[in-house]
Amino acid sequence: MKITIRAFSVFCVLFFGSARAAQPQAANGQPAAGPAAGPPVEICLAPASVQMAAGKSDEAVQAVRDVFVSFLNGPTLKVTPLTSRLASQAKEEAKQGHCGYILFVTLAYKKKSSGGGLFARAAGDAAGTAVWHIPGGGSAGSAAARSAATSVASDALRGMNSNVKAKDEMMLEYRLEAADRPSPLLAKSEKSKASSDGEDLLTPLVEHAASAIASAVTRK
Repeated sequence: MKITIRAFSVFCVLFFGSARAAQPQAANGQPAAGPAAGPPVEICLAPASVQMAAGKSDEAVQAVRDVFVSFLNGPTLKVTPLTSRLASQAKEEAKQGHCGYILFVTLAYKKKSSGGGLFARAAGDAAGTAVWHIPGGGSAGSAAARSAATSVASDALRGMNSNVKAKDEMMLEYRLEAADRPSPLLAKSEKSKASSDGEDLLTPLVEHAASAIASAVTRK
């Protein structure tokens, strides 16, 4: 009986000792953490092309950049704004920065009295893309996210919103290109109509676009 107990004790020492030795240990003797998460996916954002019926074009370009950055920066995503305005130069700038993706954006803003020519041309240029309509500036369920994005955006967005009147319309077109693909990964357009003066039309449009972009670049 004593031999059996002794043999069992030896077995336990050997088994648990080998199991502990096999477990990765940190420098302080504690079990090592699991593998670190990989670097975030980087998206280079080209300066927006804007068509404004009212307000300042430079202000709109800045607002588009600010809101996209606020939505697309996170633990697994990183946005790098580019400075080159020509598409060919923006692509070269993204290549030199080793960006896996580059995002091109066009914003068109139409006053309610300016006729349909601007959007008719924009819709024609975007033939074959998915078009979404966001009545009243988006759903109530995403109001908190839009509020957070607006709070971190610069004065450009607030200045842009100050020019919006009820029944004004805004269209956002975006095209996401991948460095390893000859054709765009995404090419869509979205539009919204103001229901009141001073309404933020841009943020809900960017929110919807950012969700589609994030899904596209993080899809396994």
